[in-house]
Amino acid sequence: MVAATDPKYGEHTALAAAQDPASAALHQAVERLRPPPNLSGHRAVRTRNQRMLRLVGRRSHMQHVGRVIGGEDPCTCQLWDNFASSRQSRTAAADLLIQHELDSATDEDVSTVKNLLERLLDPESTPLGLGLLRAVAKELHKYGSAADLAICWAWDAHAAENEFKLVWVVCMLLYAIIFTREQAGELEKIDAVECPIRLECYVNDPDVSFVGLHPCMHYVSEPGLRDVFAKVGDGPDDAKEARCPTCNEPILFAKRAGRFREAPASRPHTDSC
Repeated sequence: MVAATDPKYGEHTALAAAQDPASAALHQAVERLRPPPNLSGHRAVRTRNQRMLRLVGRRSHMQHVGRVIGGEDPCTCQLWDNFASSRQSRTAAADLLIQHELDSATDEDVSTVKNLLERLLDPESTPLGLGLLRAVAKELHKYGSAADLAICWAWDAHAAENEFKLVWVVCMLLYAIIFTREQAGELEKIDAVECPIRLECYVNDPDVSFVGLHPCMHYVSEPGLRDVFAKVGDGPDDAKEARCPTCNEPILFAKRAGRFREAPASRPHTDSC
């Protein structure tokens, strides 16, 4: 096995470690994907992480992944069992990621991503590749409360700052699994967010783009955001800075939100499987 410290193989070290059948190896693989300490904490989030993954209706892309497919309840376990046993399901998730996320990638990046997808999703060539995906989802499931947002934001930022590398592929593939399982009826779709200003719905108005406000990570439509900034003025009675219409926190910046744009937010089934 390649040494974890060997820089030549740094991109594939975590995946190689996952081939060890011992559960400790999966733990080590997740540790190697974990965000660095300098991305943790609200201060780092406020000042650095403008390229975080965005998912409309959720304050953290990766927190949403953990909540939906990171649990160990019977329905979630059945979902993963079905996914592992179905080549069609695994191919659908990989194809979705490739079609939606590699437009700006170089040929070399495309080749790298496809290689990583094959190793993660082919149980014959990498028996515990799926185990690594499941282990990351379980790790994210630990951070389900509002108090854990800084940790989840760090995962969001770490993935976005390492585009086309292993941690990015894992994080994006986990959401591709959510989306494709929605389409298969294994996950229940719920209503997406409504802009608090213009009242457009992300699902019902597919031509309307939404943006995530930072650092609060609430959402408005792009027309709604223009309305927010139009109210910022210089007079004594005018707002001196743009503020979130939901929580009134100052807006440091806004970024277009959503991966796999047509996908609404989801929740796991709460009824019997």
